Amino acid sequence: MSQHLFRDPLTAEQLREIGQRRDPADIISLLWEIKRLRATVLRADQVMRSVRGGDFITDVFRKELAEEPAVQEFNRLRLGADLADRPEGTRLRK
Repeated sequence: MSQHLFRDPLTAEQLREIGQRRDPADIISLLWEIKRLRATVLRADQVMRSVRGGDFITDVFRKELAEEPAVQEFNRLRLGADLADRPEGTRLRK
């Protein structure tokens, strides 16, 4: 992503820390929107894995997606990180 236009992207851990520092009632909708956008980034990454490269915009988009914390975190989990090692509050609740 063009770093001169945006701040650095936030990791899941940074988002959790923000949520804990603020009144959850004030920012819960923002955190849900961020979660939705992170899911969209992951879907875009899945699509780009199936698209043949070769043109400039495809290559740039693929590189930008690879730099997204959501994609990097998902790849670490997919490569064998133990889900039990995830910080409290990130596990699925039953």
